[in-house]
Amino acid sequence: MVTNPFPPSGPTTLTTTIPSYLYVQYADDDALQAFVVAYNQQVQNYVAWFATGQLANYTVQVGLLLDWVAEGLYGMVRPSLSSQVALTEGPFNTFAIDGFVINGYKVLAPQNIVAVSDDVFKRIMTWNFYKGDGSTFSVQWLKRRCVQFLNGTNGVPISTANTQAVSVSVAGSVWTITLNAGIRTIQTGPFNTFTIDGIEINGTRSTFTPSMPTVNAQLLQEAMNAGVLIVPFEYTFVVNVG
Repeated sequence: MVTNPFPPSGPTTLTTTIPSYLYVQYADDDALQAFVVAYNQQVQNYVAWFATGQLANYTVQVGLLLDWVAEGLYGMVRPSLSSQVALTEGPFNTFAIDGFVINGYKVLAPQNIVAVSDDVFKRIMTWNFYKGDGSTFSVQWLKRRCVQFLNGTNGVPISTANTQAVSVSVAGSVWTITLNAGIRTIQTGPFNTFTIDGIEINGTRSTFTPSMPTVNAQLLQEAMNAGVLIVPFEYTFVVNVG
């Protein structure tokens, strides 16, 4: 069975247009001939742009064009994420004059709101719209989505066969996602476990291999807390970065 790769490597529509031409009785008019040539070139430019622009492929769009494609084709507006930092009102110079009662105190949270970058926006869109894992929710589906978000730059689909960096546990209606920052390998001192003079007797050493960028794990945590990632509404999801 042959499957079409996504994103497509080239145009998926016609790249040329049928040219316009003059009727024979006007063929000797140089001005009209020049007009037809210019018209055909302009039309061809439009056709080529739509063929190569890949509007539906949001992974290659940037900036305002990405926003337009996301909202116009996918019905999704660029979200904002919060770092859950609270703002306190009450101390002097933390509020406008006559804007707060004397000796009052109020905690407003969250206040540290940040619009997501193009890269993160595309990762969120791929989480919500990617069809490669099917539509049946399961532990493996959730782990694959996490791996894709963590390592899929600009939302481009990647292989998610290895999900060891993501752990999922279920207790009632609460799903806890633990993101393992990496793997630590311990080297001990028994004979033949190290090179000669490579480690002290009865000593231990360790090496750490990161399995994901820490900042991406934090972004996944914030995106889940902000509710911008589509998951079954009847469950509560908690993301821990470890």
